[in-house]
Amino acid sequence: MLMSKKRRDESAEDMHKVIFDRAEYCSIDREYDLNEIAIITRGMAAKALGLHEHGKGHLGVGADGDVAIYDMSPEERDAGKIQKAFLNTKYTIKGGEVVVKDGEVVATPAGKTYFVTPECDDKLTDEMMVKLKDKFDHYYSVTFNNYAVQDAYVPNPYEIKAPWRS
Repeated sequence: MLMSKKRRDESAEDMHKVIFDRAEYCSIDREYDLNEIAIITRGMAAKALGLHEHGKGHLGVGADGDVAIYDMSPEERDAGKIQKAFLNTKYTIKGGEVVVKDGEVVATPAGKTYFVTPECDDKLTDEMMVKLKDKFDHYYSVTFNNYAVQDAYVPNPYEIKAPWRS
């Protein structure tokens, strides 16, 4: 809808009045192009999650090579045609390998499993773990020690270290 003012205006008719009154959505006059949509939906999401420096959300040197190719002209402005094209990719490439062709899955490679290792103050970590274990004992039928995912079940692990910020 960011690509079509007409489509935004049409969708506003079905919008709840409270949302309509508070949202800036309908006041957007400009229409985004496909490049801007790619940046908003892929690049900015990766940056917001801190994954840009880990090869996500861009096509620069060191990037993972994840690409979605749609069967449409980049100059297309018809909202219905754009929406239809976005329902299925012509090709989806993950890590440089074609995994979807003409909307059909053709490969299911084991991708990376991203996990965060936060660097925290030891005292705060110890205090938090006491409280967390207490919550597990009180609210869960699974014990805390059984909750961890064993390394054998994590294909292609990729650690992201999160430094302590006071």
